Amino acid sequence: MHIRFFFQLFLKALVVAAFFAVVAMVTLAAYGYKYDREANKLEPTGIVFIDGAEGNLHVLLDGKEISTSLPTRVLGVHEGFHGLEVKKAGFLPWSMNIAVTSGLVTQVPFVLLLEEKPDQRFQFAASLKALFPSPVRLVAVFSDSAIVRGKDHAYYLLDSRFKKKTILNLPKGLKDPMFLTDKDSGYGFSGDHEFQHFSLRYGKISSGATESFPYDRTNVRFFRFSEDFSTFLFESNGELIGASRHDDRVQLYTRLARPMQSVSWFYDTHHFIVHFQDELQFCDETFANCYRLTGMDEGDTFAADVRGVYVLRSKEGRLDYLQLVTSERTFLSYISSEQVSL
Repeated sequence: MHIRFFFQLFLKALVVAAFFAVVAMVTLAAYGYKYDREANKLEPTGIVFIDGAEGNLHVLLDGKEISTSLPTRVLGVHEGFHGLEVKKAGFLPWSMNIAVTSGLVTQVPFVLLLEEKPDQRFQFAASLKALFPSPVRLVAVFSDSAIVRGKDHAYYLLDSRFKKKTILNLPKGLKDPMFLTDKDSGYGFSGDHEFQHFSLRYGKISSGATESFPYDRTNVRFFRFSEDFSTFLFESNGELIGASRHDDRVQLYTRLARPMQSVSWFYDTHHFIVHFQDELQFCDETFANCYRLTGMDEGDTFAADVRGVYVLRSKEGRLDYLQLVTSERTFLSYISSEQVSL
């Protein structure tokens, strides 16, 4: 009788001890600790979070598969540099090196995979020869219109069928206007250190509030804004930089190995469309993965909307369109080349 009692008591104590051991292990893991069997000790580690929205793929950390879908979280990653890869049949590979710090979460940018073989190419959208016998530059595209700039530096609003043009009377003295396509508004410079907001409604422009511009424009080559106007993008001395309008935060995206003509955020503001001298590329926010979209001749320009990319072929006056996102904002890709590099 006593033996049975002590045995039951022993089992209960064993269960309680196992419970507390599991709780301790889970707690330590949550705080980034991992037991090293070879060294017989606990070591501090980090956590890696990889963002994305893909399945049926292979996520590899240092060559070992850790997941078959995104997003995913990896616990117990040793401090230091690690190689991360994402592979999927029929898609171009995605990879980057990450630095993990013990006790912290390393956030990996949204992974967007591009198809290896496109099922659709750039499609003819319109011819602008009848409206503009001389070459023009594509500035922005809206859901139902577009804006181009002529050789006379005048800006024109085109209707949804690209058959009719209306000249835009910008505020006097406004320079380098930037249009936010889904907000029907924009910004320009009324001086070297002053922004001026304007709204665009039914082809008419109304001036708005002004604000200071804290950067030296003499070394700045071009600008773009994020969708909410919170961040502007510029190139200075061969570096692509993002800066907040509301505080002093500045982010260096990349040091350019060769000159670029223009750059724009994609609709998600986590990817870029970049125009180099002879091609248009699609890059992630780290510029670790860039892919060629199409070749570009001298004078060709582009603009992106929420679903894809328009390219205006200067010599032919032809406007082509490449859809990248469906109406559900599911990413499609139409890539015909291997991964490229900046």
